[in-house]
Amino acid sequence: MGGVPGALPMTVNSGWGVALKKCLIDILARCRESVGPTNIPGEGGERALKGWIAHPFLTELLGWPNEQIVQGERFDIRLHSAESHPVVYIETKAPGHSPSSKEREDFERRIGSYGTLRSAILTNGRNWERLSLTAPRGAVTILHRYFLDLDRCTEEEVEAFFLPLKAERYIAGGYDTGRSRVSKTHPHILAALAADLDQGIRELTDYFIRLFSAHEQGQVGIRVRSITMGLFDHWCGKSLLVPLTTTVLAAEDALRKKCGPKELAEALEGLGFAQGPARETADAISALGKKQRFDNAVLQNNLLGLYKQHVGTLAAQSAHVLLARLLIYRIGEDQNVFRTELSGAALQGLVAVGNAGIGTDLFPVMSHCSRIRERMETFLPSVFKLGEFDWWWIPSEKRAVLAATERAHLEDLESEHEVILRRLLGTLDGYFFGDVDVDVWRNVYQHYLPDEERQKLGGFYTPDELVDLVLDRCGYVPEHPGLAGKTFIDPACGSGAFVTSALSRLLAHFSPGNPGYELVAKGNPPEWKRAEAILRAVERNLHGIDIHPFAAFLTTINVMFLILPLYVRARKKNPSFSLDLRIFSADSLEKPEADILQGDMFENLNSRIQLSSDAMERYRKILGERFDFVFGNPPWGGVLKGPLAPVFDETKKSRFKKQYPEAAVGKYDIFGLFLDRGLQILKEGGWLGMVTQDTYLEKEWAAPLRRKLSGIATVHEVIDLNPFGHLFFRAMNTPAITVLRNVPPSNRGECLALLSRPGGAWKAVPVGQRRLHIVGVLRRALQEAEENGKSEIDFAIAARIPLANLRTAGGERWNLSPPSEVHVLGRRGVFRVFDLFDPRQGVTPGGCLDIFLMDEARAKELKLEKKLVHKAVKSREFERWRTAHTGRVLLYPYAIKDGEAIPAFSGRGTASDALDFEDALDDRENEIRRGKTLDAGTIGKILGHRIALGIVRFPNTAKYLSASYDLLSGRVFKKKNVREFNRQWYEYLWPRDPKLVLGAIPRIISPRLIKSVRFSLDSEGHLSDDGCQFLFPRYGSGVGIELFARELSGVLGRDVTRDEAMLYCLAFLNSPYAQERLVAGRLPTPKGFYQISEDFLKEIPVVLPPDRTVGEQIIAFTKRLVDGMEPEDAEKEEGRLFPLVQLTLKGASAAIT
Repeated sequence: MGGVPGALPMTVNSGWGVALKKCLIDILARCRESVGPTNIPGEGGERALKGWIAHPFLTELLGWPNEQIVQGERFDIRLHSAESHPVVYIETKAPGHSPSSKEREDFERRIGSYGTLRSAILTNGRNWERLSLTAPRGAVTILHRYFLDLDRCTEEEVEAFFLPLKAERYIAGGYDTGRSRVSKTHPHILAALAADLDQGIRELTDYFIRLFSAHEQGQVGIRVRSITMGLFDHWCGKSLLVPLTTTVLAAEDALRKKCGPKELAEALEGLGFAQGPARETADAISALGKKQRFDNAVLQNNLLGLYKQHVGTLAAQSAHVLLARLLIYRIGEDQNVFRTELSGAALQGLVAVGNAGIGTDLFPVMSHCSRIRERMETFLPSVFKLGEFDWWWIPSEKRAVLAATERAHLEDLESEHEVILRRLLGTLDGYFFGDVDVDVWRNVYQHYLPDEERQKLGGFYTPDELVDLVLDRCGYVPEHPGLAGKTFIDPACGSGAFVTSALSRLLAHFSPGNPGYELVAKGNPPEWKRAEAILRAVERNLHGIDIHPFAAFLTTINVMFLILPLYVRARKKNPSFSLDLRIFSADSLEKPEADILQGDMFENLNSRIQLSSDAMERYRKILGERFDFVFGNPPWGGVLKGPLAPVFDETKKSRFKKQYPEAAVGKYDIFGLFLDRGLQILKEGGWLGMVTQDTYLEKEWAAPLRRKLSGIATVHEVIDLNPFGHLFFRAMNTPAITVLRNVPPSNRGECLALLSRPGGAWKAVPVGQRRLHIVGVLRRALQEAEENGKSEIDFAIAARIPLANLRTAGGERWNLSPPSEVHVLGRRGVFRVFDLFDPRQGVTPGGCLDIFLMDEARAKELKLEKKLVHKAVKSREFERWRTAHTGRVLLYPYAIKDGEAIPAFSGRGTASDALDFEDALDDRENEIRRGKTLDAGTIGKILGHRIALGIVRFPNTAKYLSASYDLLSGRVFKKKNVREFNRQWYEYLWPRDPKLVLGAIPRIISPRLIKSVRFSLDSEGHLSDDGCQFLFPRYGSGVGIELFARELSGVLGRDVTRDEAMLYCLAFLNSPYAQERLVAGRLPTPKGFYQISEDFLKEIPVVLPPDRTVGEQIIAFTKRLVDGMEPEDAEKEEGRLFPLVQLTLKGASAAIT
């Protein structure tokens, strides 16, 4: 390489792959010529192949000096690094020989002998297999497998395959093999780069995990330990994790209270730790001596095991930060933005100095990287300024006071860091980044840091298809005339999906053909001046905030790569040019006047996390600003759950209730605060577009928020994506897009609403194309609804609805369906189903269902008393109009006594409950219990005694239940025993109201989750679980079934019975209008079911008939359907019934009009 004696200057060699392939083909030809009929085994093709791979292939094309190539019998070819460690192993087979399974197993077993290996090759000359390796804690692990068929591959594929074998990655002074060009036209090179970055991240992560352990154990000094653990605590707090110091305090508090292992484990579980690790840790701490238990360092060391995964995450994030800095600098070098210091001759000079031991610096590469980072702070502070991810860096003043043993240990660790840095820089030196642009970076980024990994590391991701849809619907497009002067912010930016997409549009705004071009091209300034002007517009307009520090870092990196070409132009003529990106790691929900800004957001632990006073003021100013556009996908409920997450911190919760009185209500979801905050920081006339859960559209906690949004702003669009949570976010959530404008709502204004149904043709689309297809359908449906008032395409139903409907909804849900033709509620003669019936869920045993649910024959065999045994029906067994009993029964241990419902065995004789075995009733029971545990045998004898005394009302059922005493008494719900719910051991966890369940017959019943209405009349008193919804007639209320029956009697001119009144109501519950209200503007579950809720029942009218004939017919047709008939006949009967119901509804609606 350049600058090293005997080496050639580094070049970009586009013909390297051609040379590699030609060499291998020539070697195979020479092998064929060398094999004769008299050759002995091992002396022909394989030995020749091995020799020619060593030379000329490895020496001349991959740059390996002969002294670094070791050939042997057991290990065919080993390539050694400058430190004499084996880094590549090549095993050869005779040309044309396909390795057997046994040979492959032996090959993979051999590579486990060297923990320093990074690549292993198995080849017969024509077919090549390369294993990418890593060795966490010495155990060799295969990361990836790559295959190459010399007969079918392109020259680029050959180049990409052999890139990891280039000598300059491992040694200094090798031959120039040329650099591989990183560009969109070389996809295999891009994939190879991504794999190299992935391997580098893994090596760094493993190293940082070991380094953290050394710091934590005090091996490099108490001061270093203190700083590292302080930074770790700070990182935990900002990453919404329980800080270690908080866990230590909680454990100390539990120990002071003399808690045992169980109570200590529960205290740890209360902090959010998993049960298994919490119990193991509690046992380990409890086993310590008393003095050790109260030793803070010992206690912290034991508790740190709970943070193993978190330490790994911090290590991985730190690795990404370090590698991103190196990558940015390398790209800048090749694009002539920065001085060449980490590649080519400069890198080889550093390595040579280190190998020769020249000078006082033991680790020249590591030191030089540190100096470059310091210098780059002025260029891009948010990336290069020291932060929590630099916990591993020890400044010179701290090194100076280390003891000799501590310094020696640190040098051992940093020697490994030096080797990894050399290898990483050597790897990057093998690529030419001069052609890197936005598309190239995105390709590499997606390869080595995919969505799943990004989310695991704290960089939450929104698919591009949704981001583009939101930006389009808000009007943030390059063609916007004033876009250059429009500010935007994402208050929870994650890894920067919205920020970078908006930035791409802003940059496109300045390209020829768009309005912004004239702004930067006026007067025909030079290219570098145009670049400066565009970058200053970016600096003014772009804002991103995220509470996760790594997420904010990812956003900064993504933004940096987008503007890097402009930076290249600007700095070529103006080397001092720098950009101050307004991307912060902070809590954007905090108001600028909040004292908390000084306290928990900018803790003054040390220089690595203390922002300058200037940065503090800039951030305060941002919080006090208002913006033209607010975009984002803020965290949803699940993201911030946990006892110590900010929204659950009592102080912060109290503050949020004051700051967001309309959103921080009840069991609110955190995204509601971001909707409220977004509106607060939106300029007058500005646009807000957010992806959130759709729950705010109807949940009770969001009622004040709905009133605020619809009352002071114009809700422009609501796009329901309910069925597509898993497709877009790989989670069972129910997303929606809300677009609003900060202008007062017009009395005649309309909102564009789109509802998505679970079914549709999209399921036939290939999985990889579904997102794009679905968003395409959404766009077409929205456009058609804008033009025509409504639209229905595939799964999407869109319509323009009056804004007045949202404002007048009050605390009720937002009904986003097209306006109904029927409006009857509020008129005399119109009753709501909810006023006539009391909705109750089915019963819930709370475990041990197989004890209570059984076949009818089994109940008879056990001779269970009939008063406690009731016909059972499951939700899937429902038909419309009538229930279908399939022979199962439910043991329901409750009875009616003196008009009140009581547990079946209570209140008789001297026992408060005949099956309460905790206390002995007499001497005989004391004798039975003496010296024995309360088990099935003991209980059986006690029960026999009580039956003999005549205090057990239902003896057969009592015997049956008591046989399962251990199971029933051990039931636990939400970590509480059934008795803690004020229940006897044999009772149901949720018996609902036994008086209603047993006494209110007939009643109406339905599955609780349905796709179409199917209410049934239950005249026999069936029981069901909580998958069903009972409608019990209301009596004695202001309205109720009796009042309705009297008014219906007045229309029919005769006395109407209660059963007839319920048949009349049933016709309306099963009507097409009820089906319309079930789905109209309501949000289904991801599987397409709708809930029978109180809100739904409040929207279903039961209207008195227009005359006697219609009323009698409705009752008669409904009775015939309830009595049962064949499906074809039932369909015809419904065809006669439903037009009468619709006629009645429309008659009332017309009367209102």
